Order: sequence, then structure tokens, then C-alpha cells
Amino acid sequence: MQKGYYPALFYAIVLHGALLALMTLSFAWRQISQASLPPPPLAIQAAVVDESMIEAELAKLEAADQRIREAEAQRSRELEEQAAKARAEREKEEARLATLARERKTAEKRDQELAEQRQKEEQERKIRDEQAADDRRKREETEKLKLADLEQTRLAEEKRVAALAEKRKKEEAAAEAVLQAEREEQLRRAVAEETARREAEEGGLLDEYKTLISQRIVRNWNKPDGVQVGLKCELLLTQIPGGEVTDVQVISCNGDAVVVRSIEAAVRKASPLPPPADPRLFDRKVRVLFEPDN
Repeated sequence: MQKGYYPALFYAIVLHGALLALMTLSFAWRQISQASLPPPPLAIQAAVVDESMIEAELAKLEAADQRIREAEAQRSRELEEQAAKARAEREKEEARLATLARERKTAEKRDQELAEQRQKEEQERKIRDEQAADDRRKREETEKLKLADLEQTRLAEEKRVAALAEKRKKEEAAAEAVLQAEREEQLRRAVAEETARREAEEGGLLDEYKTLISQRIVRNWNKPDGVQVGLKCELLLTQIPGGEVTDVQVISCNGDAVVVRSIEAAVRKASPLPPPADPRLFDRKVRVLFEPDN
């Protein structure tokens, strides 16, 4: 109960008790008044009683009774006013208590809503934490699977690289064996060709080949004016298979620059050069003597 309720109740009880006491007192007063009246005179005494005295006494009693009634009415009005005031105060207090009750109910409802909101937020936070933990666990499992896949891929790649290395090693060994065989074959052929070439040279076939080249150049030479007898020049010719000359160098010559240029022009006109009688005597670079007087 709110503060102030007990005093109001006390005042109401006191007010009702006072009203009850006043009514009791009024009733008792009437009883006393009636008891204090003289007993009615006997019939035998009626003749000697003064009628004016009776009327005066009756008037006094009526006046006293009127005063009592007025006092009772005044007291009743006062009690009613006090009761109305008490009722107003009680209603005011009850309204205040109702307001407080509504405010308390509103506060309790607000507290309950806040508690429910906190509970809801806590549940949502818990759900988020659980979801985050689940996502983290899934990511970790995914990462583990990826690492496992990468490890398997790495091992498979290492095996593949090792197999390729072994295969390449075998292929290189086989290729080396082939190359070795080819080198040996080339060496054998080179030795055979060198032997045949030497035999051809010793048999005079190389000199005949060089003489043919020199004669071809002389036939294509446009002799400049004033060339002295006894012209002798050593030439280094570069040719490709088929005899086409790709370069000519005059290594030594007893003629002047005009003579040298005329010889170079003669070599280009003589291209392609004649082939040797023995193909093994062909060489990309050939040294010949240019002696037009011989």
C-alpha cells in the first residue's frame, strides 16, 4: 500500500465513529428528556394544574428538542462534509495509487520488454557466435582438405617430375649413345674421307681441281692495261655445294689495286666453279693461285 492510505482510513473510521456516537447521544438525550418530564397528572389533579405552566414547559421541551435536532443536523452536515472530504481524499489517494500502479505496471512491462529484448539479443548473439564458429570450423576443414589436396598434388608432381627426370635421363643416355655412335661414325667417315682425300691429293687430283678453278678464273678475267708479265696472286675462295662463290679474298698479289679488283670480278664471273673429279675433294674454302702467264 502507498503512503497516506492508512491516515485516510483512520480519519474515515474516526468520522464514522463520531457520527455513530452523536446519533447514540441524540437518542439517549431524547430518552433522558422524556424521562425528565413529569408524569402525567392524574385525572383527579387536572383541574388544579395551570394550563399555562404546561404550555410553557412544553415550549421549553420543544425548544430544547429543536436545539438538539439543529445540533444533530449541524453535526450531521459536518460529518457528511468530513466524510465527503475523506471520500475525496480517498478517491484522490486511490487515483494516485492507481496512477502509481499503472506507472509500476508500465515500468514492469518496460522492464519485461527490455529483458525480453536482452534475451533475444543474447540468443541472436549466441546464434551468431555458433554460426561464426561453425563457419570457422568449415573453413578450417576446407583449408585442411585444400592442404591435403595440395600435398597430394605436390607428391604426384614430384613423382611425375621424377619419372620425367628418369625418362629424360634414359633418353639422354640413349641420345648420348646415338650421338656417340654418330660421332664415331662421323670420325670413321672423316678418317676415311681424309684418307681418300690424301690419296686423291697424292694422286694429283686436288692439283688438277685447283688448276681447273684457276683456268676458269683466267678465262673470265678482263686484263687491265699495263699489267706486267709474271703476275701471281694467291686467292681464298668461299663456295657452297654446287660451286657458287659467296666470297673471294686476295691473300697476296704482286699487282696493284686495279689488278686486284679485276681478279675479284673475274672470280665472280667464273662462279659457279667446276666440281672436282672426286667429290671428296670438295671444300668450302679453296686456295688457288692466279697465274695468267702460265
